[in-house]
Amino acid sequence: MIAFVMNVSGQPMALYWAEGVVFLADFVEPEALPDEYVKGKIYASNVSHAPMAKYNNMIRVGNMEVPVIDVSSNIALRDLARWIRENHQASPDKS
Repeated sequence: MIAFVMNVSGQPMALYWAEGVVFLADFVEPEALPDEYVKGKIYASNVSHAPMAKYNNMIRVGNMEVPVIDVSSNIALRDLARWIRENHQASPDKS
């Protein structure tokens, strides 16, 4: 998915990492939910993720290198990564 988005948009992108998960999220702009934002809550309309036990600052996707940003110090993103890790269920056709 990352390679597709980068090829179609032509835009550089980076992935986030925390809690053993690498992810990409489409966050809802704070202006759309200002009361929630003030409370420290963020919302995402789409989240793509994969397990990544140890942090690496770069991953290869196809023939592209994509930077990975360690967001462990950001409480909201760290909590999102923890939620992803704790709630992700592998599809039945994968071992």
